[in-house]
Amino acid sequence: MSESFQEEIVVVGRVSKPFGLHGWSHITSFTDPHKNLTLYRPWALDSGQPTETNWNFVKDVEIRGHADGFVACIDNCESRTAASGFAGRLIGVPKDALPEPTGEEFYWVDLVDTPVVNTSGQCLGNVLEVFETGAHAVLRVGNGEKDQMIPFVRGVVLNVEPHSQIDVAWELDW
Repeated sequence: MSESFQEEIVVVGRVSKPFGLHGWSHITSFTDPHKNLTLYRPWALDSGQPTETNWNFVKDVEIRGHADGFVACIDNCESRTAASGFAGRLIGVPKDALPEPTGEEFYWVDLVDTPVVNTSGQCLGNVLEVFETGAHAVLRVGNGEKDQMIPFVRGVVLNVEPHSQIDVAWELDW
């Protein structure tokens, strides 16, 4: 991998366990649809250190479909042992590598720091992160005192204006 860099990176997936004996790894896509992961370049991997988030460009990646997901060979990795060194690392791409959202589309990363207001006009805090649970996405909203997990589903999330405001049917004390 090349030198580390500091530009706005959007997480699009994660390297999972090694696949086979020749340096390939299972890849989990966080994109919707999942196959979009194969379209975005250049890839960067996080440092793998929980206390720091440095990103390093990947010089070469070969990716192909496998079962219901993907496998990839990163930087011409040649052994299962070497591939295990990538396990658990996040895959990111520069934000400008993503297509511009159209209509009412937006990227989750654009919701971070957006104020969340309920139908009573109370500010519940700002979005700290958006994540997928398997059942649905969740907004983690913090106000400095406590965090709330708000389901990111119709009926709860009423209106989304990235960087401006998210309106929800949710009470402050839930």
